[in-house]
Amino acid sequence: MVVALKKTLKQFGWTEVALLYTIRRSDLVPRCSYLAADIDTSIGAADNMTLTYKRNIANDSYDTLKANLVKLQKMARIFIGCFESILDRRNILLAMTELGMITDEYVVLMLEVSNTGFIKTGQYFWVDTNVPPDGKDDIVKKAAEKVLVMDLQPLNLTSATFNSDVINNLAQWPFYCENCNPPGTNVDLYLLQFVVLMAVDARFHFSLLICSILLLASSL
Repeated sequence: MVVALKKTLKQFGWTEVALLYTIRRSDLVPRCSYLAADIDTSIGAADNMTLTYKRNIANDSYDTLKANLVKLQKMARIFIGCFESILDRRNILLAMTELGMITDEYVVLMLEVSNTGFIKTGQYFWVDTNVPPDGKDDIVKKAAEKVLVMDLQPLNLTSATFNSDVINNLAQWPFYCENCNPPGTNVDLYLLQFVVLMAVDARFHFSLLICSILLLASSL
């Protein structure tokens, strides 16, 4: 996962990033604690790449979260998130929206390791399950359209199927690439093994969105 993350950051020239994460010890596997430690070590050892901010927001109130995001606006434009509950994901996107941070000026990259993406146990993360709800589901859902998800599990697809899906989807929304399948084109090995980028389509199902960063000019 961290190898794929660094490749993505390097490809786009994103050199200053912030890491926000939560650790919920009630989970059987506290995955974000491991990822946060690996990201800190890996980026710290990289040339021309800086982790400008790192914070476990599990115990932050909503007001504290927003106050810290205001400070972060001056420190980074690339936000890496690892959240162990759907409420954490909802809160961070709602707070960023209210602060005017869901724009082309910012990138939100959420890390997953269990192929959950935007949905967990049958529940989209933007849906408020409180009674009564806060009425802001549509706001969070709109923000989710701007989020990239990197997942450790590529939907159990075979390498051959994944490669063809990558290339075929480049010709579709939002890329519409007409010349993205030259002879010998293949998907980067690390990203093939570790990364799936997802977004929500108009019907709120998962669509596999394949960025040009996943392609190499030469065959592996």
